[in-house]
Amino acid sequence: MGAVLVRGVELNVQDEGEGRLLVWGHGLLSDMRFEDETRLMMPDAGDGVRIVRYDARGHGQSGATDEDEDYNWRSLAQDMLGVLDGLGADTAVLGGASMGTATALHAAVVAPARVDGLVLAIPPTAWSGRRLQARIYRAGAALVGAEGLDPFITMGRAAPAPKILTGELAPVQDALFATLDRLDRDVVPHILRGAASSDLPPKERLAELTMPTLILAWEGDTGHPMSTADELARLLPNADLHVASDPAGVKRWPSLVTDFLRSGGTA
Repeated sequence: MGAVLVRGVELNVQDEGEGRLLVWGHGLLSDMRFEDETRLMMPDAGDGVRIVRYDARGHGQSGATDEDEDYNWRSLAQDMLGVLDGLGADTAVLGGASMGTATALHAAVVAPARVDGLVLAIPPTAWSGRRLQARIYRAGAALVGAEGLDPFITMGRAAPAPKILTGELAPVQDALFATLDRLDRDVVPHILRGAASSDLPPKERLAELTMPTLILAWEGDTGHPMSTADELARLLPNADLHVASDPAGVKRWPSLVTDFLRSGGTA
């Protein structure tokens, strides 16, 4: 598809397949190239499935702005809805991984009539658990602003990998750090401070979302804790939670997403 102009920047958009539409957002400091390299969660387009992905502002091949607020999850939800507008589509299934999950949830709260369903992969820290993660992001923003990306990446490599991303899925970590190296050091502090100021929507608003929802979570990752996934499954009235405890479970996720889309979003 090329690019869609949304809130003053051109977002790099990829549109593949025909059928039920899924608009998908990637995780923080990630991009579509990372998803192409890892294929962790995404089904193949075609066979009744149309997948529209995009690089979030400041990520990948998309344009950037220099305001922290533009990277807050509420603002990124407006980008996701702007992509939907650019497609000329009234409704779609919305989804994403981590930051993409948060983006989709905020978009659903703002415009529930436009959301046929939700696919929420590895939900991030939220609510009472968000404070520590916010401090980590602010410290990362300060480090990148003062010394650049190399020390930030070195610290990331030194941190223990989530248990689920060891062994067979260990190459995912290497792909992630390669993605970080592609980012603009002047933009990353804005992205991180935007994430630090973000949270999932209030629980009472989430409880009002009645669209079918597929939640995909994995165990052993403090940045994407099971507590968030469990609470989302409790709050959302029509949610189906699938938990992966090993790489084989993660590798089943694309087929679960495909089945969800082909079934018309029936969880």
